[in-house]
Amino acid sequence: MVDFLKLVDISYWLNPGPGELSDAYLYFFIVFFGAFIIFKILFRYMGRQYVHGLHKAQQKVLHRVETLCLTLGVLGLVWVFLRYELVPFFSARFWLAAWFLVLVIWAYGIFHYARYRVQDIVHADRERDHRQKYFTRKTKR
Repeated sequence: MVDFLKLVDISYWLNPGPGELSDAYLYFFIVFFGAFIIFKILFRYMGRQYVHGLHKAQQKVLHRVETLCLTLGVLGLVWVFLRYELVPFFSARFWLAAWFLVLVIWAYGIFHYARYRVQDIVHADRERDHRQKYFTRKTKR
């Protein structure tokens, strides 16, 4: 049974030697962080299939999501390995909280870019392309 009251105790999070993970939690974290790497591979595959219809800014969003998934998946698996090997400082629980905080901040940055900046970039490029067709272009001689 999981004691959820431990989650509000600061000494629970800052304990430098938290002890061994049970097998169930170990497998859960391996699957959880491994799923991030699998999502990266899926996003890469989808990106190669559908990249031709996307604008450059939309491709950049897809690339940012790929980078997020790969980086956090590898960092999470490194944390699981360090926790399994009982390395005192690097297996502490606050690294998991820091990982989650990085996930939230990074995902918000990607969301903000995708929601607001991409629309502006696509609109500006369409306006530029629309105006550009009326200007003469220099020809090579």
